[in-house]
Order: sequence, then C-alpha cells, then structure tokens
Amino acid sequence: MAKQPTIRVLLCLAFHHHWFIKKLDISNAFLYGTLEDEVDMDQPQGFIDPQYPSHGFLLSHSDSSLFVKTTSTSITIILVYVDDIWLTRSDSTLINAFLVHMHEVFSMKELGVVSYFLCISVQSHSHGFFLSQQKLVGGLQYLTITRPDITLVVNQACQHMHSPSVGHFTVVKRILRYVKGTLPHGLSFTPGPFLLYAYTDSNWGGDSVDRRSTLGFCVFLGPNLISWSAKKQATVSRSSIEAEYRSMAHTAAELCWLQQVLKELSISYSSLSVLWCDNVYAMALASNPVFHACSKYIEIDCHFIRERVASK
Repeated sequence: MAKQPTIRVLLCLAFHHHWFIKKLDISNAFLYGTLEDEVDMDQPQGFIDPQYPSHGFLLSHSDSSLFVKTTSTSITIILVYVDDIWLTRSDSTLINAFLVHMHEVFSMKELGVVSYFLCISVQSHSHGFFLSQQKLVGGLQYLTITRPDITLVVNQACQHMHSPSVGHFTVVKRILRYVKGTLPHGLSFTPGPFLLYAYTDSNWGGDSVDRRSTLGFCVFLGPNLISWSAKKQATVSRSSIEAEYRSMAHTAAELCWLQQVLKELSISYSSLSVLWCDNVYAMALASNPVFHACSKYIEIDCHFIRERVASK
C-alpha cells in the first residue's frame, strides 16, 4: 500500500503543476490473485528491448506502490493503494492511450478526478486541496491520517489497549468529544516553493510509568505538512540530550527518505533540508567531532546525524 507521505507529496506536485489526478478502480481485484502461469519476480535477462530501455514504468525504491515513467518531455505517475489507483501525468493527452491499454488488460472503472479515497475526502479549490475524514469510518488511529493534532494523545491511549482502566476509557471519551467538535478540521495543501524542512522534539522521561521518552517530528514541503509522527522511544534515555538526539536521528532518516521520493518524482527542490531542534546541546553534538564519556552510548546516532550534516 502507498505510504501516506507519498500521497501528500503527489498532491503537492499535482497542484503545483495544475495536473489532474484521476482515480481508477480495478473491479474485483481479488479475483486476479489466482495465477496459473509462471511468474518471474525479477525481470528475465534479455527482456529489455535495447532500442527502448525506458519503455515501461520504473518501480520506486522509496515506495513499492509508486511507479514512475519519465521521458524527455513528460512524466507519468501511478500510485497504487490495494485496488485504488491514482494516475497523473504532465501531458494529459497521453493519459487516454494508457487508459485504453489498461481497459484491455483489466476490468476497470474510471472514477474521474479524485475526490474520495479510503474514507478520506479530497476537496479541490482555487487555493489547493483539503483533506478531511468527517465520516469517521474506522478507528482513531486511522483518523490521524488527516488529523496530526490528535496524533500524540491517540498514541498514548493506544499504549494501554492490552489492559485499559476506567481512566483510560475516560481519556478516549475526551478525545472523541474533541473530535466531534472539530469534525471539519483537516489538512490543507496550498502552492508554494518545494523546500523540505522539519521540526523535531522529545519529552525526556515523559512517561511516568516506564520513564521512556516520546519523540515527535513534523516535516513540511513548502507550506504543506506531509509527514509527522509521535512515538515512544524503544529504550530509556539517560539524558535529555540523548532523548533529543534520538528524535533528531529519526527525523533525519525521514528527511532522507522524502528526499529520495522527491528525486524519483523529478521534483526540483532545494538540496538543503533544514532540521529544527530546540536543544542546543544536541545540536552541538551534531557538529562536534569529540566524544566524551557521557555521550559514547549514543555514538551510533551521532555518526548518522553527522553524516547528514556533512552532506548538507
């Protein structure tokens, strides 16, 4: 299934270039699972026509549901989410030929310009796109796809699903009351420069039970929020510097992955991605080549961050 940040990046790209995103649905997709022929998981040697080395789509290395075909004059992008397909292209006149070929192979429905997918409403207007989930189908975790404002509290509530208490149910009811009063809230996507930057933070020892820290980050592509996370760290951090630094490491990894997605989508963006952090000691550790005894236990993450800093 396509990753949610990939979907948001595609929305930013389509609106920036005024491309239409068409939605396709493969009828009874599960019926295509019965295979009677031999299937090659890797393309056989000699299959590529030397006269047309880039005749087909290339599978993204960043997202296994993203397929991209580029030529000297156009780019075609396909995003697959189970049996739902998004299709967009820089040259709209060439999309029809592709759709004709798809109809020859699959029983397929064309659902027009994307307006609703996976219980998520996509409203297009003159200023951009607006994503919301007012029908509230599914659970609170699924709702966080378009509601970053509840990501942290939902994450904290889910940590007690194995043994919930009356107090935990009270917290969930409070979340539901908040959601009911803010149903129209969602994500807005507006045009802007393709600048990739992120904010990261951590609450050192924030969990009063096991004293593990919770890391959080949000990544923007221009004015648009495309990725975020709130997650409890796997181990107890022995200092606030360690907690902040591990948060920086997770955020830097997300930035590197998003840079690869932008590259595969042929999006021209500033090569300098900025990571904002409010801990001066953690930032100093990212550029200071000297390790002290108090910081050796986070040396691996330090090397990772330092490599990213050195490569701008």
